[in-house]
This record gives sequence, C-alpha cells and structure tokens, in this order.
Amino acid sequence: MNEQYEKICRSLGTDFEEEQFFTVQQFIEKAKEGDKACTGILKQAAYYLGVAIANMVKTLEIPTVIIGACQGIDGSILFDKVGETIDSLMIREMKEAFTIHPGQLTEEEYPLGACYYVYEHLFEKPKLSLAVE
Repeated sequence: MNEQYEKICRSLGTDFEEEQFFTVQQFIEKAKEGDKACTGILKQAAYYLGVAIANMVKTLEIPTVIIGACQGIDGSILFDKVGETIDSLMIREMKEAFTIHPGQLTEEEYPLGACYYVYEHLFEKPKLSLAVE
C-alpha cells in the first residue's frame, strides 16, 4: 500500500517523504483526517479483501468472519467497504447466515480466541429434527 500511496501523493502534488511506511492503523487514521490518497487506497484494499473473504465464505461455508489486528477498524472506511463488497457478492441465503465483526482482542490473544470459537462450535447442542413421511 505504501508504493501506491507514494504514486497517489505525487499525482495529487503532495510531498512524499522517501522511505515513509504506514501501518493499516495509520492509513485508517489519515483517512479519517481527510487524506484522499489514504481513502482511495483503503477503498481499493477493502474491495479486494472483501472479494477474497466472500469467495472463502462461499467455498468453505464460514458463518462468521472476524477482522482484527488493527484498533479502530470498526466504523472505518476499510471495514465498511469490506462489508459492502461481501454483501454485493453473496447470495441472499448466505447473507442471512453470515456475520462479520471487528476484532477486539490484542494480537497475543487471537490464537486463544480462535481456539475458543472452534471449541464453542464443536460442543454446541445438535439441532435434531424428526423426519416423518
């Protein structure tokens, strides 16, 4: 994203310092401050991330996706655009069963949270029904 940011800054006539690298968190903050280059980059990155997530959900039938590793992602351009892209690519039946959430754990807690989610799914009560003809 940093190379693209440099190109966009130069095309807008904005100064760009050499060897200036940003994290996703910094891109989100700069976009909230009104940086058009960061906003454009986040929208494009979110589109491709949304396409990848939608394909993964359709292929593996994943009911819940958590996007994390970045504080303040909830309500950001990135998170909103990912949700819009996923919505536009999924069929209605899948949309009803699918949810996307911003991560709330610290980086060190992600493995534990993932394990908890898997075990919760494995040990939930089965949904049994009687098939009578």
